[in-house]
Amino acid sequence: MIRRPPRSTLFPYTTLFRSDTTRVLLLNSYHQGYEWTDEIVQSIRSNLKDPNLDIQLFIEYMDAKRYHSQKYLTMLKNLYEFKYHNLHFDLIIVSDNYALDFIKKYRLSLFPKVPVVFCGINDFKKSMVTGFSNITGVVENYDLVATINLALRLNPNTKNIAVVSDAFPAGKSYLERFREIAPEFKNKYHIIEIANWTKKELQEKLVHLPEETIVLRLSFEVARDRQSFSDAEREIFWKKYCRFPTFVSMGRGVEHGAIGGIVITPELQGETVVRIAKKILHGESADDIPIVLKSPNIPIFDYYQLKKFGIK
Repeated sequence: MIRRPPRSTLFPYTTLFRSDTTRVLLLNSYHQGYEWTDEIVQSIRSNLKDPNLDIQLFIEYMDAKRYHSQKYLTMLKNLYEFKYHNLHFDLIIVSDNYALDFIKKYRLSLFPKVPVVFCGINDFKKSMVTGFSNITGVVENYDLVATINLALRLNPNTKNIAVVSDAFPAGKSYLERFREIAPEFKNKYHIIEIANWTKKELQEKLVHLPEETIVLRLSFEVARDRQSFSDAEREIFWKKYCRFPTFVSMGRGVEHGAIGGIVITPELQGETVVRIAKKILHGESADDIPIVLKSPNIPIFDYYQLKKFGIK
């Protein structure tokens, strides 16, 4: 017979949950293995280290790209209540919109009075946090105008701007944002929208794009029939079917067959949210820290794509 060690050896609660530990919960909207989320987690992990605090980081993944029904959200709420009902957090960090919406809905019952810092929030409006206290963060704003102007400077013979957006709610939101700024370009360029497609439809539309086209890829993950691309599939698909220079405003997309653009990166989102988080962990009130409304975006390019299209 195998004799089990005492419970205190199997579950050393005095080490895991001692009172002098600073506990931070990181709630991610998406799944582990999704590159954007993985790099936000990596950035937060590396930047959260503090010589004056013993920080213990708890990480949860909501997997909202694949599951986001109300029944599923209720199950997540019950799971987190079961796991953490006896544990106090000093701070909650949320990445992307689903996690922010979840915390807004359930914070009172799950984590009352715990300060919240967000990052990666698309289409942020102050009304999103109206009526909520002890919350701040950094938004994720795509500078589409800057990216398009960059693309046009690099491709002066352009006559057509093709805009690709998928069927996921975020993709529809990105397309609406593009339509708001499209009048700035419609007089000089022909706009081609490729949206709400199946993989086969996207393939055919990319192959038949007219000459002298640049492509603005807004979102390229989930097809209309709910089929999704893995990161490896995205790059293979794009390089196979799109023969025109492609520009993005999301840092991870630069690695999937695009030249580059003025992009948001998960690294900078993670760095910025941790700077805010540390202020709170060292005693500042979240309500006294302004939301970072100007997204920390930078120009990034794929050297091999630049060479492919003859751009110095």
